[in-house]
Amino acid sequence: MSTEDFASYFEASFDNLVTSFEPGQKVKGTIVSITKNTIFVDVKSTSEGIISREELCEDGELTVKVGDEVEAFYLDSSDGSINLTVKMSGAVSNAQLEDAYANGIPVDGKVLEERKGGFSVKIAGEQAFCPFSQMSLHRVPDTSIFIGNTYSFTISEMNRGNFVVSRRKMIEQEREVKREKLQETLTVGDLISGTVAKVMDFGVFVDLDGVDGFIPISELSWSRTDSALDYVAPGDVVSVKVKDLNWDANKITLSFRSAQTPWESLAEKFPLGSTVTATITRLESFGAFAQLEKGVEGMIHISKFGTGKRINHPREVVSVGDKVEVVIENFDDEKQRIALSKSALDGMAQEGYVAKDAVKLSDNAVIEEGLAVDGIVDGITDFGVFVKLTSRKSGLLHISQVGTEKISQNNALSFLNGKFTAGDHVNVVVQEIKGDRISLTTPEKLEKDAESAKLNTSHFDVSASDLGGLGGLFDGLDL
Repeated sequence: MSTEDFASYFEASFDNLVTSFEPGQKVKGTIVSITKNTIFVDVKSTSEGIISREELCEDGELTVKVGDEVEAFYLDSSDGSINLTVKMSGAVSNAQLEDAYANGIPVDGKVLEERKGGFSVKIAGEQAFCPFSQMSLHRVPDTSIFIGNTYSFTISEMNRGNFVVSRRKMIEQEREVKREKLQETLTVGDLISGTVAKVMDFGVFVDLDGVDGFIPISELSWSRTDSALDYVAPGDVVSVKVKDLNWDANKITLSFRSAQTPWESLAEKFPLGSTVTATITRLESFGAFAQLEKGVEGMIHISKFGTGKRINHPREVVSVGDKVEVVIENFDDEKQRIALSKSALDGMAQEGYVAKDAVKLSDNAVIEEGLAVDGIVDGITDFGVFVKLTSRKSGLLHISQVGTEKISQNNALSFLNGKFTAGDHVNVVVQEIKGDRISLTTPEKLEKDAESAKLNTSHFDVSASDLGGLGGLFDGLDL
C-alpha cells in the first residue's frame, strides 16, 4: 500500500469514528479485553469504553466473554477513557441520577420494606418507592420474598428528591431481548424445557428462560382434565412441545401431553381393531368416555354399544367406574381423538359369570359339534339369535331351538327380544358345522328331545326334520 493509499484509508477510518457522546446515550460495542476489575469495549471511538467487571457478573460469575456484543450507557470521559455503565450502582451523584431518569439508565436498589401500595427501595442513599404493580410481571401472593433483595430499577418519576421506580420495566426489556433471540431459533414442533410459573383454571403459564409460553388445559392430557394441578405445579421443570407460534400476538402455545406421550405412539400402542380393557370416566348424551390408560381417553358413541336395540342414554348400559372391553375403531389425526366401540365379548354385564356345563372359548379354540359354549348374544332377528362364540366366530340359535311354545312369524321378533338382550351370556350347544356356518341349540332343547326319543324308543337324531333344516337357514346370510 502506497503512502497516499494509507493516508486515504486512515482518513476514511477516522471519519467513521464516534468522537463524542451525550450523557445517558445508549452505546453498542464489542468486548475486546477483560481484566480483574475492568471490561474493555470497542465502541468505534478514539479510545475504548470501560465497564466495571462486577456489573456483568451474576452470583460472582462473569456472564460475558471477549467477542460478545454489549449495550451500555455513556456516563462521562476521564483520563482518555470512555466510562460506560450497564446499570448504576453504589454511590452516584444527583446529576448521575438525573441522567439515569432522563435516559432510562438502570439503577441498583435494595428493597427495604413493604408499605402502603408498594415497597420502600434504597437507591444511591436515597429512599424511593416502587408500586406493587411495578415489582414483577404478575401479582405475587407472598410479597415478603422481595424484602432485603437488590434489583435493577428504572426511575419513572423524579420530583424534588422523591423517586418512583419500576422493576417491571427492566424485566420487560430483558424479556424482549430474550424473545428476539428465541424468535430466531424456535419453531413449531420443537421440544423444549421450561419452568411452570403459574397454574390457572384454563391452563398453565411456563417460563421459557424469560419468555412466557402457555399450555391450554386441553393440552395437558389426552383425556379430559378437571384440574391442571393433577399434572403440574408451580416450580416444576417440564418438557413441552411447541404447538403454535404467533409472534405478532406474542403467544407461544405449548403442549404437555404431546411431549410426554406423542400422538403417533398411541396409534402404535393401541392398534386399530384391538380390544382393550377400559374404565368408563364420564357419560354424555352422545356417548361415554373410557380411559385406556392414565391420561389417554377414547369415546364410545351411543350408536356403538352393540346392544341390538336403540338406547336413549349410555347410562342405560354403563356407569362411571365400570370396566369394559372396547375395540379401537378409529384414530382421528386431525382432531386427535380416539373412537371406540363396546366389544361384543365384553363380560361387564355378568363379570365373572361362567355358564354351567359350558366353557368360554379362546380365539384359537377348536369348535366341534356337541361342544357346550358360554356365548354372547350378538344380534336378534325374527328367525333366531346370533351368538358370539369367539371374537371371530358366531353361530345361529334358530327360533325353533328356543322354548316350547309355537310362535307365529308375526310375533317371532317380539318373542326373542323378550328372552334375549344383546350382550347377555347364553348357554348354547354346537349342533352342526357346515363350512363357516355353525348351527346352535340349547341344553334344554337337547334334554327335551332326548326324553321324547326315549318315549318313542328311538334315538335322538340331531339331523331330524324338527330342527327345521338349520343349514338352509343360513342361505343368503353374511356371517
